[in-house]
Amino acid sequence: MSSYQRVALFVFFDSIEQDLSEHIRRMPITDHGILLTLEEARKATAVLERRSSIDEDLSDPYYLLSGLDLGEKFSVLMRNRKFLDLSAAKYFASIQEAIERSIPTRNAVMHGRPLTTIEFMNGFALADDFIRVPRYWPNLSKIYKKYAENPEAFIAQSVTLLDDSPSGEVLNNLPIPDYDDTGFLPRPDLEKELKKKILGRHPVITVLGEGGNGKTALTLYPSHLKSWR
Repeated sequence: MSSYQRVALFVFFDSIEQDLSEHIRRMPITDHGILLTLEEARKATAVLERRSSIDEDLSDPYYLLSGLDLGEKFSVLMRNRKFLDLSAAKYFASIQEAIERSIPTRNAVMHGRPLTTIEFMNGFALADDFIRVPRYWPNLSKIYKKYAENPEAFIAQSVTLLDDSPSGEVLNNLPIPDYDDTGFLPRPDLEKELKKKILGRHPVITVLGEGGNGKTALTLYPSHLKSWR
C-alpha cells in the first residue's frame, strides 16, 4: 500500500482516540479519583514521562488520558458510561466489539509495523462506519472529509509526521520498538557483543533469534544512546 494510506490510518486512529478522550472529559465526574485505575494512571505516567517536553500536570487524570492507548481509553469510557446520556451509552456499547477487533490494526499502524491488505481494509472500514454518526466522532469526521476531498494531503501530513520526529537520534530504518508497557529490558552481554560487531569491520550485521525474543528492541534501543554514535 502507498505511504499516504498508512498515514491516513494513523491520522484516523489518532482522531478516534481524541474523540474518545473528549467524551471522557465531558463526563460530569465529580470524583476524579475514580476516572482511572491505579494501574492505568501508573502506565500513562510512565509513557508521558518518556516523552520529551512534558509541561503538563501529571497528577491531572484527564491529561493522563493521552498516555493511554485506544483500548484503554475505551475501557475508561465504558467503565464510566453511567455518566453518559442514554443514547451515547447505548451507541458505545454497540461498537465495543468493533473497537476490540481494531486494536491489533491500530497498534500495527501506531508502532510502524507492516500492515496486511486486510488490516488496511479493516482500518478504513472502521473509520467509514464511525463517520456515519459524526456527533460521536467530530474530529474523525472533520479529518476524514478533509482528506476525502484532497487525498494528496496525506503526503504533506506524512512529511509533517517525519519532521516532528525527535531530533538528536541516530537515523536508521528500523521499525519502532514496541515495549511501551515494560520499557527496554537490558541485556548487557548481548548489547556489548552487538556493539562490538557493529563497530567492527563488517558492513552488515545480522541478528538472529526466535520470534518475539527482542531482536528489534536490542538492535534499535542502543541507537538512541550517545555512546553508539
